[in-house]
Amino acid sequence: MTPLLHTPSTNHSQGALGGIAGVLAGQPLDTVRIRLQQPNSAFSSTLQCWRATVAHEGPRALFKGMAYPLSTVALQNAVTFHAFGTACRWMGDCTGAPLPTSHAMMAGMAGGVVSTLVQVPVDVLKIRLQLQRTLAGMPGHVGPVVLAHSILQRNGLAGMVCVTQWCNAMMVIAIIVLPKHHHR
Repeated sequence: MTPLLHTPSTNHSQGALGGIAGVLAGQPLDTVRIRLQQPNSAFSSTLQCWRATVAHEGPRALFKGMAYPLSTVALQNAVTFHAFGTACRWMGDCTGAPLPTSHAMMAGMAGGVVSTLVQVPVDVLKIRLQLQRTLAGMPGHVGPVVLAHSILQRNGLAGMVCVTQWCNAMMVIAIIVLPKHHHR
């Protein structure tokens, strides 16, 4: 029996819903993780950080910075899956047959590199929003649009895309993928 192939819109919808569920489920622990990883963190454990955050800022503080990832998760997944499919076609694997493991790995890597363009700016804003000690509507709180504008004014595009990581990812693609498949 031939497996049912999903349309791109079905894959996109499923990816968006899965991404939204992942953001909702993981955001509180991600907020705690970000705070624990700060060099000047006063917390000695995950539980202590969780309790102190809720006690001093309320339970909503665990979800700081979540609106921006929620609003972009569908785009992130669409970019990743599109880049993967494009890489498969670029390597000549568009017959519908299962990909050899090496091709699947390279196509997945290409998808990851391309999706970095969308995901890194989202993470930069999310982390900076998570580190704020004020909630929306309180004095001193900065929202994602104002924060993005501030970062771009101060540091330019490099402030939003973590240039070092991007350059490393591009080097991996250039060294591994291009020489082996440039003839196709």
